[in-house]
Amino acid sequence: MSSVTYWLSSFIWDYIVFLGVAFLMSVTIGIFQEKGFSTTEELGRMFFLFILFGFAVLPFLYISAFIFSSPASGFTKMSVLFIFFGVAMYTVIFSMRFEGFNLAHLADKLTWIFLAVPHFSLSNAIT
Repeated sequence: MSSVTYWLSSFIWDYIVFLGVAFLMSVTIGIFQEKGFSTTEELGRMFFLFILFGFAVLPFLYISAFIFSSPASGFTKMSVLFIFFGVAMYTVIFSMRFEGFNLAHLADKLTWIFLAVPHFSLSNAIT
């Protein structure tokens, strides 16, 4: 089997599974009827964000698979990395925008740098 066939079939299967999960996440968000996430249009935008996120994160994970020698350590390290960039960095940059810190200019620069990380971009797009 050629490597192109292997990676393309893996991507298509993973993306189909991801679409199912993204749809279920959108439905779950819609059930709670939170302001900004309750209408069909808003949920459609959220689902579209998830679709774009899947296109960004799956190749990122495939490339990072070559870095690690064992699947367990790779999964753990990538999970920590995604938590750090998706949650922690977004929280830090969001906090830097408060007027009392006078760091909005630095937050803008860091936002542009970290937009290359899919989890940070998703966090940034949702708010």
